[in-house]
Amino acid sequence: MRGVAISLAALLVTASASTHASAVNVQLQTEWAEPPYCQTALEAAYRLHPDAFESLLERISCSDTPEDIYSRIRAQLPQTKRSLFDMHMALRSTTPAIVASYSIAADEGFAYDPQCPNFINYQGRRVCDANELDTLDQLAWPGSDTTFDTPIDHVISQPTIFPTPRIIHYADPAASDFSVFYRFFKSRKNELEYVIRWAPTSAEASQPLKLAGWGVKMDLKKREYLSHDDRASSDLGAAENDIGDTKWEDEYGSLPEDLQEALGGSLVDVEGSANIKKLSTNLIAQVLDSQNQLQTLTTITQNLPLLAHKLSQSTFDQTEQISNEVHSNQEKYIQSGQNAVWLNGRRLYDSDFEPFTLLRQLEIDNGLVSSITKLGFSKADAIRLLNHRALYATQVARPDAVTEGLVDASDRSEDGGVIRWMNNLEKDKQYKNRIWSPYLRGLLSPLGKVARNYLNGILVVDLSNKQAIEMLSTNVRAFIDRGIPVRWGVVPYTNALNRDSLKAAKLFYSLVDRRGVEACLDFFAEVSVGSATFSERAETAYLNLSAVNGLTPQEDFDSIMDSSDGIALHKAQKFASRLGVSPGEHEADFAGEMFMNGRPVHFGDDMILSLQEHISAQTDALTKAVFSGEVDERDDVSLYFYDKPSTIKRRNKYLQSSQKDNQFIQIPSSLLDGPFITPETSNGLDVTFWLISDFNKPESLELIKHALSGMIISPTFRLGFVHNPSELETPTGSINQMLQLLPDKISPLEFLEALQDRGEIADDVDGMNAAESWIGGTGIEPGESGLIINGRVVGPIPPDGLTEEDYVQLFQYDHAQRVLPVVKAVEETAPHRLQADPDDVATLLAKLGSLLWTNVQNEQPQGIYEPPHTPRARVWNRLDTKHTSIHIGKESTAQYAFDVVLDPLSEQGQKLSKILSVLAETGDAHVRVAFNPDMSAETLPINRFYRYAIDSKPAFDRDGKPADQTARFVQMPSDALFTLELDPPQSWITRPIYAPVDLDNLNLAMTSPGDVNVAFQLDKIVVDGHARDSRTSLPPRGLQVSLKDSNIDTQIVANLGYLQMAVTPGAWSLEIREGYGRQVYALESIGSEGWNSPTVADGVTSFVVDSFEGIKLFPRFAKRQGMEAADVLAEPRETGLIPYVKKSVSSLAKLVGLAKEPEHADINIFTVASGLLYERFASIMILSVLKHTDHSVKFWFIENFLSPSFIELLPHMAKEYGFKYELVTYKWPSWLRPQKERQRMLWAYKILFLDVLFPMSLDKVIFVDADNIVRTDLKKLIDVDLHGRAYGYPPIGMDREEMDGYRFWTKGYWKDYLRGRNYHISALYVVDLKRFRQIAAGDRLRGQYQGLSADPGSLANLDQDLPNNFQTEVPIFTLDKSWLWCQTWNSDESLAHAKTIDLCNNPMTKEPKLERARKIPEWTDYDNDIQHFSDRIAKEHLVNSLIVTETEELAQGPKVAASDGDSADHAEDHHTKDEL
Repeated sequence: MRGVAISLAALLVTASASTHASAVNVQLQTEWAEPPYCQTALEAAYRLHPDAFESLLERISCSDTPEDIYSRIRAQLPQTKRSLFDMHMALRSTTPAIVASYSIAADEGFAYDPQCPNFINYQGRRVCDANELDTLDQLAWPGSDTTFDTPIDHVISQPTIFPTPRIIHYADPAASDFSVFYRFFKSRKNELEYVIRWAPTSAEASQPLKLAGWGVKMDLKKREYLSHDDRASSDLGAAENDIGDTKWEDEYGSLPEDLQEALGGSLVDVEGSANIKKLSTNLIAQVLDSQNQLQTLTTITQNLPLLAHKLSQSTFDQTEQISNEVHSNQEKYIQSGQNAVWLNGRRLYDSDFEPFTLLRQLEIDNGLVSSITKLGFSKADAIRLLNHRALYATQVARPDAVTEGLVDASDRSEDGGVIRWMNNLEKDKQYKNRIWSPYLRGLLSPLGKVARNYLNGILVVDLSNKQAIEMLSTNVRAFIDRGIPVRWGVVPYTNALNRDSLKAAKLFYSLVDRRGVEACLDFFAEVSVGSATFSERAETAYLNLSAVNGLTPQEDFDSIMDSSDGIALHKAQKFASRLGVSPGEHEADFAGEMFMNGRPVHFGDDMILSLQEHISAQTDALTKAVFSGEVDERDDVSLYFYDKPSTIKRRNKYLQSSQKDNQFIQIPSSLLDGPFITPETSNGLDVTFWLISDFNKPESLELIKHALSGMIISPTFRLGFVHNPSELETPTGSINQMLQLLPDKISPLEFLEALQDRGEIADDVDGMNAAESWIGGTGIEPGESGLIINGRVVGPIPPDGLTEEDYVQLFQYDHAQRVLPVVKAVEETAPHRLQADPDDVATLLAKLGSLLWTNVQNEQPQGIYEPPHTPRARVWNRLDTKHTSIHIGKESTAQYAFDVVLDPLSEQGQKLSKILSVLAETGDAHVRVAFNPDMSAETLPINRFYRYAIDSKPAFDRDGKPADQTARFVQMPSDALFTLELDPPQSWITRPIYAPVDLDNLNLAMTSPGDVNVAFQLDKIVVDGHARDSRTSLPPRGLQVSLKDSNIDTQIVANLGYLQMAVTPGAWSLEIREGYGRQVYALESIGSEGWNSPTVADGVTSFVVDSFEGIKLFPRFAKRQGMEAADVLAEPRETGLIPYVKKSVSSLAKLVGLAKEPEHADINIFTVASGLLYERFASIMILSVLKHTDHSVKFWFIENFLSPSFIELLPHMAKEYGFKYELVTYKWPSWLRPQKERQRMLWAYKILFLDVLFPMSLDKVIFVDADNIVRTDLKKLIDVDLHGRAYGYPPIGMDREEMDGYRFWTKGYWKDYLRGRNYHISALYVVDLKRFRQIAAGDRLRGQYQGLSADPGSLANLDQDLPNNFQTEVPIFTLDKSWLWCQTWNSDESLAHAKTIDLCNNPMTKEPKLERARKIPEWTDYDNDIQHFSDRIAKEHLVNSLIVTETEELAQGPKVAASDGDSADHAEDHHTKDEL
């Protein structure tokens, strides 16, 4: 074993090296001012422990130092919450909630007023004087049902009497009058609802908040085409205070002596699988040998490119055992190089490991573990219970589960004649060809399609319901047309609550039997469209049919309507009743249900996904049966699943629900007080039933009798009661009144006797209290009935909905599926807990079971776009970890158990190692890391240095003020070229605001002495989500939405119905943007409370951004009546005289001076630039555009890639040269495969987000490369007729014969694909944004990109290859070749006709851009013009960033000669590197 002591010699070496390379210090701040520390701390405390909030308001002095405030609040919190509070304060995670509160106050018209720090909103008036409060009319205060309710409200009192005045106190706890307001309202807490929101404070007195919770990377940059500016930068490193005061030892002190020698040195590549393998095993050995293992792991992984060579040359004793163990695990359990994290057995994904999301996950598990420990378990036992294998086993699909829960959905019990089949795989002509096999053994072939009726989908539906018609006429038809091997049958359902359902059923049977399936499907497809009643639409559609049997369509229709119900309809009703198909008590719009081989499938958003799962599982089961010989070719395979012993003949919908997931609640303590009816003969009670009903009603007696009968048949559960009245009065002699007189424990027979005697109850006996507010979460409305079984909710159910046999079946099901796993978990974890009194055991199992299963329910994904739920499990325990793991923390006392599989040679490992180190520092975590490197790699997988700005608790300076969070790079290789980029959370929109160097081309050897200080800013927080049509569950693609009272808008894309907007903290309202979309759709729900959010009609019209995580919306839209068939992208064009009249009016308005200023410029130009050189080119491009036009021009820049100096320069340029500009951005969606290289990300932004990057009102935009020189009026390009195409590109030049070998598009794949079409160049193109959006080009391009980018070798020139590769789907209009000239591909003679000149790279000579630029005569004039302008505004002190104002002669720039490998013969290989 080797020591890790740091020698004096090593310190001298590193001290010497530090003189050659500056340190890089990075900070991130908010765009908004930092709120007072006291409010931040109080907000964090309220989030974690609301019960302490009042005492904290009374005890904490906000005039103390932040350190004292932090310490005193922390001391008032429970021990289990303190590490969470530490992390909240280290991250300052609650500041968006405070800023949101300020914003809401401002929206109400209440800005900061130093004379009125505390106030209330009284009828729109600010009341500042506490003495005035008593004089106000309390009845005139707004009621709790009319004021805007927000998640940032701190509810101090909430009386149970209604209606109650609701007082919102905008509070500044640091102000002297706070206590007066607080005492006044608190003294009246029984009379009003008292809510505190934070009052705005002085923004001028605060600095921006310095943030934590982000990463920063210094990527090593390729030098093939050097693109750095040749102008020197000034000594700006000392222009701001030195923010890097971290000691060198703090960064690298955990490293051994020989690794420290590599610091500040040159990079040495580590290549070859043998060297990578040795590096992997040595890294693991080094970490195992360290005293601070996680710190060593973090330091090595985050600096691996510099340390890799030294580490690979080291020698350790245990490397062979390490290598063998890694290979053993990878062969048995895990994929090589995989990273995975489990928190208390729950799998965390990449998005879960963003710090603010992780903090929320920790809060959830903290609450879970605390709740279980309150039941008498230790923390370690609580964690074991959460991820016990018995609970895991019930959540994963068993091989035989596919045949469980089925009902016989054939019509044999009705003697046939009920189901009408839409297709028949064994008889229909379309299945009689070579593709289809008539033999079941064809299932054994992976490509086999079998023409047998082994998959049977039965629709039992109300065919007057539009959702049911949609399923039949659209989805079923699509299944059949696409050759999916499902036989579809229909049984019309007659809903007693909907008279039209009987008409539809009669029409269905008549049409199928007399006119055929196709005529029937066509008829109902036509009926589904329109705003008239069903009867009117049905009659209109029927009159379009041909005559039959000598009757006119009208006579035929009348005859069908007047006919009796008939045998088929009676059988259909019996069939539906047997299958348990029925609406709820008031469900007139009930669509029906579906059965796939007897498996109930719910009509919902995930219906198609559920169908796919069932089809796959049932096909697999049948295939195994064919393989084993269980099924013979002669068998009627359509009955295979129906004839299983477990298949039932009659279904109770409340027991065998079509809903995919059960519903659970945590049982309130009040339910456990009794009374309970307990069977006398039971030896043990594991299950508790609570009967919910309005026990004032006599019909509730039926529910009780059935439950008692079930208990007598099977004395295995106890029965409690929940009164759920529709009216609060209790009649004398009611069951409710009798229940109040019951003892805590009574037998079924005693209870039956009490029921008989209830009429003798005295008049003065009260009934049971009404159900508490928790019942609202069960979905059971007041007056309705239902059941709770150890936390599982069944219902609502009608009085006769369950028989005594159903109660027995319910017990058997829940005991096996939900209760027994909990019993097993307790038996193996704390067996003594099951030896107590049976009632105590029943209470424990009810509490624990409801808690565990409610948690499982809460962990289910929202909607269909999130990763699937993985049950909790300790997968880590299966691994061999003797030689390849580290353990940090105490398992017996930990609140969080982190199991980690980590590849230390991965980019993810660089981030995870730091976060795990921070978690270990909290003292509440037990961390186990098993190393899993990919030892087969040929090159080092990590090509970057990385830092993550996060701490386990806040730090303070000597004055007690919060210390700023800084990410620091020390002793970096001075000979390397870097790109420095922020790695923020997915929900953050950030940009650099100060950088004295070129962040895109950072060479520390060329910087001025001293540290390089860089600052970024968080500008906006992302609001995104997934929208859907509430009727079809499909994305309402092309629908444009906006945020009310703002200029923020976007378009919903077809890709997952995705939408995205960027906002600051506050309250926002979503609406459909003005235009055709409002005619087609209505907003049904903003979707701010999850997948099944309340509707706008319920009063939820706004959402609040109060977290650094942003917010995920799931908005629902409904098509308006009569617009069911309308496509929002196919906006109808105005015809006739209307367009001409509008044009004439507009022209007349201009003549008389009444015309409004146009919203957009005549010419809109979009460009991207990254790095100072390309920003210099962009400035020249701007001047060249402006010189050649008299039209108004606006430039659009993607803000993501611009430097602070260029952003600072832009407004002065715009004023000087007379143009407009706007910075736009779009956060890369998490579902879209990202690019790792900055250059490729830049290319991607040029093409992938054109439909959502610009305002929806912008119709046309031109992309111009930053290094382009324009020689014509670009208004001509705006006016080019694209002939219906979405965009127009110039063709790439074909003039220079010497470049023939480099024209990759003339050979191989491209030649075969293009087939004579042009290959276009992307340095200039025009986009018709309106047409682009109408044809969903953005959606299609993103879909194509997602598929192609899975291959790292594809899309070499992403922005150019993608549209060229997709010409067959999104055609390109080919512009005249004169629109773009490039010396690489175009002849010298054609230059005279060039409208624009692009400085595209030359793969033969690799001539630097600057050298090429100087050959363009006007380029130097433009460059000098910009330089003189920059000098002038710098001398006038109009800008702070001097980096763009240095005047030096253009340098030659490094010229790279073509190597032998760069010949034309290798052009195909170099296609992956060339920027054309």
